[in-house]
Amino acid sequence: MKGVASVSKENSFAYGMGWMFKILLVATLIFFIVVVKYKYINIGYEISRLSSEVDSKELEYQKLLEEKMSVTESHRLYKTAESMGLKLPDHNRVFYVE
Repeated sequence: MKGVASVSKENSFAYGMGWMFKILLVATLIFFIVVVKYKYINIGYEISRLSSEVDSKELEYQKLLEEKMSVTESHRLYKTAESMGLKLPDHNRVFYVE
């Protein structure tokens, strides 16, 4: 009888360890899933933030490009130079230096 009781205790211990192992495995799996979803959500927020930043930079680039185009227009440059007292050089007063 002692042999049967000890086998029964060993089986119940192994049975309990099996359940503990299964619970630990499920908890680890759930933890892994939660961590992965958390990372995906953070990456999504980062992508969204970077996307809006790119959009704002593109708008700023377009604004600066338009400003550059308006500043470098020849008739506008001529008017600005005239307002500063500058004029086109006379061809008779131009000297070439070698």
